[in-house]
Amino acid sequence: MLCTDLSQITSSIHGENGVIEGYLFKKTSKGFKSWVRRWFAIQNNQLIYKKRSGSHNALSIMEEDLRLCTVKPAYDTERRFCFEVLSPTRSHLLQADSDTDCQMWITEITSGISKAFKDAENQELKQEEEDSSPQENTTVENELPTTPKLSKAQIRLQQLFSIPGNDHCCDCGSQDPRWASLNLGITLCIECSGIHRSFGVHLSKVRSITLDAWEPEQLKVMAELGNDIINRIFEKNVDETIATRATTECKRSIRESWIKAKYVQKAFVMKLPGPKTTAGKKIRGWSVKKKLRRSPDKVTGDQSDNELDVTSGLMEVMSVSTNNVLNDSDSGIGASASDVIVFGTDLELPDLGRSISIESSDESDTGEMKVKTPSQQLPGKI
Repeated sequence: MLCTDLSQITSSIHGENGVIEGYLFKKTSKGFKSWVRRWFAIQNNQLIYKKRSGSHNALSIMEEDLRLCTVKPAYDTERRFCFEVLSPTRSHLLQADSDTDCQMWITEITSGISKAFKDAENQELKQEEEDSSPQENTTVENELPTTPKLSKAQIRLQQLFSIPGNDHCCDCGSQDPRWASLNLGITLCIECSGIHRSFGVHLSKVRSITLDAWEPEQLKVMAELGNDIINRIFEKNVDETIATRATTECKRSIRESWIKAKYVQKAFVMKLPGPKTTAGKKIRGWSVKKKLRRSPDKVTGDQSDNELDVTSGLMEVMSVSTNNVLNDSDSGIGASASDVIVFGTDLELPDLGRSISIESSDESDTGEMKVKTPSQQLPGKI
């Protein structure tokens, strides 16, 4: 019988102690890469599995530290309801029994990763408070209290917070962020950092300010950017009809939609201006015809003197150009001696009008080729 009650589905996945557990299909990495059904659970920031529930079989650890992993839906597979757990070295493909179970596993694993980071931060803060508390010296009464020495993480935190806007989350405005995106140069709260991490390192490379090791070059990138500069770029034209702005107390769906529209779709970035058109300039058309070459001495006697002068002048230029082309072809330059094209006004030829006839020894039945140029004066030489 199909179960439609969400509470029954949830109870079949969650354990009594609040730790998520349930059956998933796992794709093997050896042999024929078949699918096997295993009982999975998240315990102590680890993703573990065994053959069946309640059995005394040895547990297998799929991922030892979930803080180094991310989870996302897998659509390009031969099965439905699949999701992928990605670690720095491996990728695990898992399948749930339904789409509801698949989304629930993704949400719970993401929450487990965030919880693991919060626990680590709280433990570190507690250790810092214990180290920075003044210790009483009963033997020497006049001894001055020593100034507690700052750790590298505390120094790094102070350096990043000194950059304008970095003392609050770049996306939702939460105070005292402890995460950063290295390639974007911004600081983030733990909720927003989880969404950035789900997009992949090609979009946002998330690191903990206090827990992870940093290279000097990464600090230089953060110093050159910062939340104020990035928000002036990615929030230049905010349109909340596209996505509602994220706040400190907003739901995860609102936060995810805002961050995706801001960085993935770049919906609020100012658009570049289009190409400027030269308005007001007239366009003049030129037609070029290709005709057979005619010798000047074969011109008929009924031509007018004006036409004869024009043709004779053009033939002189063609004759000189033809000799030059023939000389070039003799020297190894592959040029055609039949087609001659004359450009420019420095040749001191009379104006031929709107149509330029280019004579050739090759017959051609092709039509006219129209070339549009601005109405400004042609250059003198090409």
